[in-house]
Amino acid sequence: MPSKKLLFLESIRGLAAFSVVINHLISVFYPILNTNGGDILNHGFLARTIALSPLSIVHNGHLAVQIFFMLSGVVLSLSYFRKKDPAILTSAALRRYFRLMIPALASVLFAWLIIKIHGFYDLQAAALMGHGPDGPCPIIEDRSFFDALKLGAYSIFFDHNVDLRINAPLWTMPIELQGSFLIYAFLALIGPLTNRPIIYVILAALCFSMNRIALFDFLAGVFICDVFIALEKRKFRVAFPLSMGLPALALGVLLGGLKEVWVMNLIHLIVPRHEEGARQGIQQAIAAMPTHHTLPLTELGVMSIPASFFIIASVMFCPALQAAFHAKIFLFLGRISFPLYLFHMPVIHSLGCFTYTRLYALHQTHLSSTLGASFVSIVASVFLAWAAYHAVDLPSIRFGRVFDEWIRSVTMPWHNWTARGAEKS
Repeated sequence: MPSKKLLFLESIRGLAAFSVVINHLISVFYPILNTNGGDILNHGFLARTIALSPLSIVHNGHLAVQIFFMLSGVVLSLSYFRKKDPAILTSAALRRYFRLMIPALASVLFAWLIIKIHGFYDLQAAALMGHGPDGPCPIIEDRSFFDALKLGAYSIFFDHNVDLRINAPLWTMPIELQGSFLIYAFLALIGPLTNRPIIYVILAALCFSMNRIALFDFLAGVFICDVFIALEKRKFRVAFPLSMGLPALALGVLLGGLKEVWVMNLIHLIVPRHEEGARQGIQQAIAAMPTHHTLPLTELGVMSIPASFFIIASVMFCPALQAAFHAKIFLFLGRISFPLYLFHMPVIHSLGCFTYTRLYALHQTHLSSTLGASFVSIVASVFLAWAAYHAVDLPSIRFGRVFDEWIRSVTMPWHNWTARGAEKS
């Protein structure tokens, strides 16, 4: 049975993490590019193109997060579907918290240390730019080291009222943890059954009805993996040619770059002018769509769900695209994707904003200062992520394995005792 990792999935994760970095750089230094319309229409052609064309997928952080969740559904169910061994789920569940917590805690302590040495320059940069950076950090400067430990090890995962402005990307961590255990529970209960397609449909409908878009992403990832491994076991490998895989990938990119303003403009084109009431009704229905973390479903749900699905599935079932995503630069980004996601925001608020203030003081334009600060932030974030991958990420994996082995060694005598009792009875 094949056991190799699907490395091209890590490449997708790496590109998604880099997209989040770009999104946060824009949010801090050039927030107009993250808008759906309005003021951006008064800017130049390049700004309008970046903000409103499918190129916006490059900085679509909401899509990147949904790709993270869907990829987790694929990766966390891969070993189980290949071996159908329930022990795999027990082992994965024991290791999962530490896999997420240790790197998250390290990123909190990193941000806390920067705050203690007064290393954040976001407020100074904001004063020069005339707007506030995304979630300034100095408000938590008076936190103690113990508070930072508690935040990174406990609060971000289990306290729904926690203040995450110390490192905003950590908002996905509790969802990732909950989604992981949802996957393990689903596989334990539903994995052995043969009528899983019906259950997928029912659970997908429940996710939408309860406005649990992120949970739908996890479920969609499990479904993709289920189909992929089912075909693999039957030695019927679906291999779409590039002529099919590339259009599917392009469709995912197009949907990922779709803006709400496109939908509104399409309504104006389709619905006749004399049907103004119908136009307003459709627009109100879109505005009333369920929200997820206060974001319209049109941004984080309806368009991003099929976009994530097409992007992941097109690569999984197209060998030519898999080969392209095995490029060394993509594999490198995939390797450092988790620490890159966790550590880049404190870098932007400190070194990035410091660079902006220094360049601005040298009478550079806002655009030049932004480009310089972004370049420094990206280089520093990638280097720090590479270091954290070796110093934090890999040790978190090893610690999880050690904990799993320890729990098994402790519980083994009890399992043996209960097994002998069952034999005697």
